[in-house]
Amino acid sequence: MIRHTMNGELVVEPAAFAHAACYRDYINACSADPAIDHYDEALEDSDEYLLSVVNAAQGIGLPAGYLPQATFFAIRGGQIQGAIRLRLGSNAFVDNIIGHIGYEVRPDARNQGVARTMLHWVVNQTAARPVVITCGVDNMASRRVIESVGAEFTGTRHDEAFGEVLRFIVR
Repeated sequence: MIRHTMNGELVVEPAAFAHAACYRDYINACSADPAIDHYDEALEDSDEYLLSVVNAAQGIGLPAGYLPQATFFAIRGGQIQGAIRLRLGSNAFVDNIIGHIGYEVRPDARNQGVARTMLHWVVNQTAARPVVITCGVDNMASRRVIESVGAEFTGTRHDEAFGEVLRFIVR
């Protein structure tokens, strides 16, 4: 666990079932943003979804072909401000489309340095090198966060489901 101070204490720590109550609040806040659509399933049973997130770090219950991924929460004042996922290993889809790292910040916590704090922590404390990070071509805020860790832009990639993405690498 690491602690950062920015307008109050922000703690980045591994996702755990102990976060269940604040996770429900987090997915409700995130699902209100149409740009964050991966929590729709979590709204039905947030406890079960959180358990699957925790288990994914050990590769438990993953669909065929999926890599284990560790999830970390940025927490301030008992409220999850953001989540970041680190995919453990590589395959063509990770290397070219979704990257090793994915993250989001709850809508009311944006522009407070949460994404930057999470990404710096994961890149410097837990990720093996090289690390591929991608973002949508129109997501300038995410691009600035990715560039803040010294990531090198390596070009664009296209996927039917994800569209055009910008690809970066941290060596």
